[in-house]
Amino acid sequence: MKADSKSGKWVRRLTVFGKRREMGLGRWPDVGLAEARETADAARRGPCQKNFA
Repeated sequence: MKADSKSGKWVRRLTVFGKRREMGLGRWPDVGLAEARETADAARRGPCQKNFA
């Protein structure tokens, strides 16, 4: 729950070795939805596949 409706953050939720983790993608409104999605997709692909987008 957010206390302030004018701020927020984008996160990607994932599980690593059975533990829930969150990866920060940026603060809203500094980072838009499209950019947050692109960052999450790049992280999902991993470092080995960044050049194959």
